Amino acid sequence: MKTLLRKLHAFNRLPTRYQKGQVLVIVAIATIGLVAIVGLALDVGTYFIQYARLRRAVDAAALAAALQYRIGATTSDLDRSAVEFLVLNGVNDPAATVDTCATLSTLCTTPARKIVQVQAHAVACLNFLPVIGIGSCVPPSTGIPLSALAQSEAASVDVVLVIDTSESMTFDAPAGNPARDPFYCDNPVNADPCQPFQGLKDAAKSFVAKLFFPYDRVAIIDFNKSATDDLDWTSDAPTVDAAIDALQVYQAGGVCPAGFPCRLYTVGHTGPPPDSNFYQGFDCPGWSPGSDPEECTTTNTGAALLLAGDEYAVPPVRQDSLWVTILLTDGAANSGGGGGASYACPPSTYWPQPFCRDPLATVRHCKDPSTMTRCTTPAPAGEFGDPLRLSLLGAHGVWPGGGLNDPTDWDAMDYARDMADFVYIDQHALIFTIGLGSAVTNEPHGTPNAGEQFLEYAARNGEADGGQYYFAPSGAELGAIFQSIADNIATRLNK
Repeated sequence: MKTLLRKLHAFNRLPTRYQKGQVLVIVAIATIGLVAIVGLALDVGTYFIQYARLRRAVDAAALAAALQYRIGATTSDLDRSAVEFLVLNGVNDPAATVDTCATLSTLCTTPARKIVQVQAHAVACLNFLPVIGIGSCVPPSTGIPLSALAQSEAASVDVVLVIDTSESMTFDAPAGNPARDPFYCDNPVNADPCQPFQGLKDAAKSFVAKLFFPYDRVAIIDFNKSATDDLDWTSDAPTVDAAIDALQVYQAGGVCPAGFPCRLYTVGHTGPPPDSNFYQGFDCPGWSPGSDPEECTTTNTGAALLLAGDEYAVPPVRQDSLWVTILLTDGAANSGGGGGASYACPPSTYWPQPFCRDPLATVRHCKDPSTMTRCTTPAPAGEFGDPLRLSLLGAHGVWPGGGLNDPTDWDAMDYARDMADFVYIDQHALIFTIGLGSAVTNEPHGTPNAGEQFLEYAARNGEADGGQYYFAPSGAELGAIFQSIADNIATRLNK
C-alpha cells in the first residue's frame, strides 16, 4: 500500500502533459482487458448455447428412436428416425450412432428392456477467442468439438388377452348351418370354422405379431361359463399363436334331451351327433322359470377380469412394463362363477330374463369388500360405488350417483364392473374393450345396450389415462380394431 501511495504521489508531481499520456496508456490496457473479458464471456455463452442445442437434438432423437423401438423397428429404422430428428434440430452429423442391445452389450439387461442410446457430435464456432487461435471454424481450424449422448427407454408391454368363448361366438352362421354348431366348427378337419370366432383368432394373432419380442409378453384368458388361464406370461410368439389357435367356442355337454346344458336339435334328427343341418342352438332343458338359471348362461366376464388382474402378479413381475388388458366379448355378463364367494346370480335375477343381471343397466349393487367388491353407502356424488373411482361416466349418462350396498342383488354385471375396477384401479392396467355383434348394443332382454355400457365403463372410455372402447358389428372389423389398439399402445412410451 505504501508503495502504491508513493507512486501516486510521484504521478501527481508530474507535469499535466505527462499525466495525460499515461492515462491513455492505462485506459488502452484496461480496454483490451475488458474486451477480452467480455469476449470470453460471450464465447463461453456461445459454447453452452451450442452444446444445449446439440443436447436437445440428441434427446429428441433418442426419444424418436425409442418410439420406433416400441413397435419393433429395425436398426436401420432407428438410425433413420434419429438422424431425421437430429437434422430437424439443426445437427447434421453423419457419424451419429444409434445403439440398442443388439449393437452395444452394455445396453443389455435381464429382463430385457427397450433402451436406445444416441450419440452425436457438433462443433462450437466462437467469436472472439479465434483471434488467439482458439475456436475458429475457418479452415484449417475446426472449432471446439462437442459431443452429447442420451438414452431413452420405451416401456415393455405386458398384454393380457381376455377372449369370450361363449356359444354365441358362432353367430355369423344362421341356425341350420353346420358352422353354427360349436361341436362342428371347433373341429379343425371341417371346412367351416366358427365365425366370427376364427376371425377373432386371426386378428389376435395379427396383433401379437406387432409386439416386439422378447421385450413384450402376452398372457391369455378365455371365458364362457367360467374363466380359464390358458397361457401365463411368455415372450415366445409361436407359443402365443399356438395358444390362440387352441381356443374353442364353448360346447354344451350333450345332445338334448340326454343331458343339460346341451346342443339343441330339431325333432327328426337321426344321424350321429351332431348332424349340423338340424342344429338349432344352445339349450338348458333342466331349467324352469323361477329356478337358478346358471346352467343357461355362458358369459362370465367378471371371473375373466379377475384372472386378468391376477396375471400381473405372476412372477416375474415387471413393475416398469406397460400393463394392458384387452377384453373382447359379444354381450353383457350373465354368469357369476357357479357358486362360492364370486357367485353373482341372485334370486332376484332368476326370472324374467335377463338371467343373472338386473334388467336396468343403471342400477349398481355392491357387496362385502372382503370378496374384492367395492361398497360405499351412501356413495359420494359423482362416484361409482367406490371413493377411489374416477368421476367420469356420470357425464356419459352411465351409472350416475354410485352404487347401493345391497349384497342380495349383487349380480353378474356388478361382479364384472367390480373386477374391471380391480384391473384398472388396483393393478393400474389399461383396459381396451371390444364389443362384437348386435347383442352388445341390442340385447333383447333388459337394457338393450347393457353390454356396451359395461365395456365403456371397463375401458374408462374418454378418460385421459384410460383405454378405449371399440364396437365391431362383425368379425370383419376386428383386424382394424386390433391395429388401432396396437397404435394406441405404441404412443405410450412408459407406464
